[in-house]
Amino acid sequence: MKKNLLFLSYLLLMLIPTTAFAANVTKVVSTAVEPVVGEKRSFEASVPQKASTEIYEVHWAGEFENGRFVQGNNYTMTVKLRIKESSKNVFATPSNIKATINGHKAKVVNGEYKTISVKYTWKELGGPNPNNPKTKLKKKLSELAAAYTATNADNDKV
Repeated sequence: MKKNLLFLSYLLLMLIPTTAFAANVTKVVSTAVEPVVGEKRSFEASVPQKASTEIYEVHWAGEFENGRFVQGNNYTMTVKLRIKESSKNVFATPSNIKATINGHKAKVVNGEYKTISVKYTWKELGGPNPNNPKTKLKKKLSELAAAYTATNADNDKV
């Protein structure tokens, strides 16, 4: 009877997935070369040495000139991570993962058991593009407003 009970217990344990004993990864910290106006994009990124994750792909999205970053454009970096083969850990659900790229709060856009994708967007890199028509118009309006100030600004009673 004891042997049967022991064997039955063994069978039940075999039915439990190994992920039941794994830790859920809920925090992802990655470091990458940040975009700089006029510089070429870098596809290098890293995680802390003791992390149970590793980076296997880095992608950039945005408008480049000869592979270089342009002032005023938005640039999105996507970092794809996976759990190291030596780890039994798994990623938590994407909504339960806090991710950063260079300390910036990043968004987990895709994820499953052993892989996730994390994105961060640098907006208007280096400030507005001086050659952009909107930027030129704002500058011109600002100059006109400064040149033609109201003469009765101190006296609001007529």
